[in-house]
Amino acid sequence: MYFCNEKVTTLEKNMNIKEQYRRFKQWQLTPFHYENNNPTTVRCANCGTEFADNYCPRCGQKAGLGRVCWKSVRQSVALLWGLDSRSLGYSLVQLLLRPGYMISDYIGGRRQVSFPPVKMLFIIAVAYGLLSGWFGHPMPFATPLGFARQFGEWLDKYPGWGLLCIAFFNIFPTLFFFYRAPRNGHHSLPEGFFIQVFMATIIMLISCFWVFLSWINVLIPIYFFVAYKQLFGYGWWGTLWRAAASLLVGFVLFGLFIGIVDLFVMGHFAEPKIFVEVLLLSVAMMIIAHFVNKTSEKKRNSKGE
Repeated sequence: MYFCNEKVTTLEKNMNIKEQYRRFKQWQLTPFHYENNNPTTVRCANCGTEFADNYCPRCGQKAGLGRVCWKSVRQSVALLWGLDSRSLGYSLVQLLLRPGYMISDYIGGRRQVSFPPVKMLFIIAVAYGLLSGWFGHPMPFATPLGFARQFGEWLDKYPGWGLLCIAFFNIFPTLFFFYRAPRNGHHSLPEGFFIQVFMATIIMLISCFWVFLSWINVLIPIYFFVAYKQLFGYGWWGTLWRAAASLLVGFVLFGLFIGIVDLFVMGHFAEPKIFVEVLLLSVAMMIIAHFVNKTSEKKRNSKGE
């Protein structure tokens, strides 16, 4: 009887975990619920329009705003630091828990629920600069990318601008390798720019935690993979080889750019050792994932037949 009860308890726990995971996946896909919190008719204090909703349909001012009070002061200060209705903190939570789906929402037109991505990147970069200054930690990826010493120093000094520059080199490779993706295929170059801005924000955010936890930078490639899988809709192996290929090409383009700058500015080509090592590792990862993906597709097709 004891073993029977223990098995039932274990089964219930497994069912609860599965149910919680199912709810989490459902939340990842549809996290936003819009409700009218103001069903009564009110008059807009700004333009005089009568309406029964949260915001005025003519001028967009929030319902219920009256004279300036201490709450107005608090909201103005919160707005300065991105803590208004389009909360910076809420957007960062979204970016950590559903990165690809959030990016998909933004480039698909659901921008009102997201904090402005470029502004978010630079606020997180400022936060990282303060943390690294207090605790004396350099950026975890500034040294290995240091094909040119001056660029590495500049990247360490201005991480927001540096990551934004590096992100440009991943726009074309991502567009090329994910052009026929089940979701967000054929995305435009401006949309590709915002995809990379969000990815740079993820790197910057993880780097803030890296100041305290030296091992946490291993999450950067994991987040790249998860975000690309959610964003483009390929399977595990299909996402892996395409993500590895796009990052590889972006890395090569970035390395060539730094090398050309070194050649014309410093008079010699940049040190290629680290570049070659990362290149070979990326090629190996891309080839293995590609062949595993092909094998998985053949097995699925044979079962379907």
